[in-house]
Amino acid sequence: MLGRVQIRWFVVVFVWLLAVPATASAATGPMKIHYYQRPGSACASTNPTAAGAKKYTSAVSQTGLAFDGSELLVSCWGDGSILKVSEAGSVLGQLQVTGVAGLGGISWDADHNVLWACAITGTNTSLSNQIGWVKFDPSTQSGAWHYVGNTPHGCTNNLNYANGVLWADGAYKLSHGSSQWIDVGTAVLDPPLTMTPTYRPFTPDGHVSGAIPGADGQPLWEADNWGTTKSIWEAGATSAIETATKRFEQLVCDPNTPTGPMLFVKWFNQNGFGALPVDTC
Repeated sequence: MLGRVQIRWFVVVFVWLLAVPATASAATGPMKIHYYQRPGSACASTNPTAAGAKKYTSAVSQTGLAFDGSELLVSCWGDGSILKVSEAGSVLGQLQVTGVAGLGGISWDADHNVLWACAITGTNTSLSNQIGWVKFDPSTQSGAWHYVGNTPHGCTNNLNYANGVLWADGAYKLSHGSSQWIDVGTAVLDPPLTMTPTYRPFTPDGHVSGAIPGADGQPLWEADNWGTTKSIWEAGATSAIETATKRFEQLVCDPNTPTGPMLFVKWFNQNGFGALPVDTC
């Protein structure tokens, strides 16, 4: 049996443990970068014989990244090509969207079996705000663009479909637009699409370039390109999960990889993406 002193110490320790708050699970990475060569596209590498990351640099902007349940899809601002890439970086094929000059943010909609996308338009392409969708013909691996509406703050950086709702953000601060709002609206296959400024970013400086919701429909992950150091944030966190000098663009998450949830991020102007282990999608 425990003596009085032992009991007293047991009670003290037990009370102390109850008083200490539980440590919330948090993703710490590390991020792994996967590079690939992009054939037959305006976003092909400019110098495939160069060393290191320069080997995969593109002259044309790239921001869109989607996940169709088995592979990643990457868009190109310079044409309607959608590259299919494995989560390990292997090129698996290519899709073609007709009727657009280029594509920014993209997102796969398994409910309607379509790809939502942001069409690159106008003289200031970073302000592009036209949203539409495409359904691919399996025999030709191509599909036509269907415009449904606009988003107030652009969609070049991010267009995300989740549970019947579209999320978008896209204009850069220096493009005379604002990326300090996340526009949200019910996804419709026929116009008019109505998107309204619904969320302000939770990043410390209030700037967002890529955002995805959690299961509760609230912002969960956000990328931030403002400032010298770029960062990725989880809702409620006091520090960034990842930082870099290269710009982070669209985010997408796979909750079912063999090692657990994985957050993927598109590197700007490069044929590559980051893979970051996280606690939750």
